[in-house]
Amino acid sequence: MMYDKNGNVIYTKRDALKIIIDNSKLFRDNLENKELLFLCKNKKKIIYYRVNFHAWNYLHFTGVFTPLKPVVFYNRALNNTLMESEFNFKDRFTTFKKYEILPAALNIHKNARMIGDYGNQGIKIKADMGVGNVNYVMTLDKADDVSCYPKGIVRDDVRVVTNNTSPIFAILTKNIRDELFEKLTYKSKSINTENIHLPKELTRIISNEALLQIKPNIDLSKKAEG
Repeated sequence: MMYDKNGNVIYTKRDALKIIIDNSKLFRDNLENKELLFLCKNKKKIIYYRVNFHAWNYLHFTGVFTPLKPVVFYNRALNNTLMESEFNFKDRFTTFKKYEILPAALNIHKNARMIGDYGNQGIKIKADMGVGNVNYVMTLDKADDVSCYPKGIVRDDVRVVTNNTSPIFAILTKNIRDELFEKLTYKSKSINTENIHLPKELTRIISNEALLQIKPNIDLSKKAEG
């Protein structure tokens, strides 16, 4: 491993190729064709965001450009057939920093802790939202008030680069084609969810089993009535 004068890791294209290939499997297992639901508490108000992940999103997390179409790039990484000659670094400084947090970002369904409006501090990146933790931020653009799609990742503290930041108290996931969110992948230990009132539009898209995991004292009969 090589380092610059400031102690930062310098990656060769061979290093990058291995990172891209290894993490494509992580993306496939955790996020491909998945929809994540982030439940947040903003003061006394409960808000939520839905984020879809598709095969073509993976390229944007790698910090490289390529003549290949995003899905072809991703599939070649998955199949171990991607070659060094088929990509180049966009910007070595930002790309190398992505590689330090890429595995964590691809586990966003377990480790995201806060979400907010992206403030563009530091590196200038155009994005509507940022979600993550103290180590990384996944940038998002909004399709509507609650639906978002991923743009990329940066190594930063989500508390620093977002405004109107809200703590996440639960994360759920489902296959994109499924109707209900059935799998709870994270629940905060510091926020008392028993005192939280979930809006009806949320209870309609979360399975009864997952609702009981989030809020054990919830009255499911009211969901049936509503």
